[in-house]
Amino acid sequence: MAIKKPLWHPTLDQKILLKISLTQNKDETILLWEQWSSRNNISNIQNESYLLLQSAISNLLAQKVQLTPKIKNISRHTAVRNLISIQTAQQVAREFSKHKIPLFALKGLALLLGDVYKHSNTRAMNDI
Repeated sequence: MAIKKPLWHPTLDQKILLKISLTQNKDETILLWEQWSSRNNISNIQNESYLLLQSAISNLLAQKVQLTPKIKNISRHTAVRNLISIQTAQQVAREFSKHKIPLFALKGLALLLGDVYKHSNTRAMNDI
């Protein structure tokens, strides 16, 4: 009887995206991207993979890998959404400050504001 993997365990496609995100060798990154792209329809990507996709695209762009306009637009869309989320968080922070309510950032916002990520398109934020 096969042992069932826990729900939190990454899928093969998620593992490939994670490798793309972390690999510094351009040729290996391209091979992994081609492998992932051949297995996935970018229009039907699930949320968990979408979050990893942002990091993968960021690494591909950093390595100057040629990407389709659709893939580049995903990156731009994420950057714009994140900047809007940051502005919203700043408005909330100002209101909290007016009323002397302590506030601290968690998750994506904390990572972006803490300079963990160099660009706002590297990690999608869905938690403001």
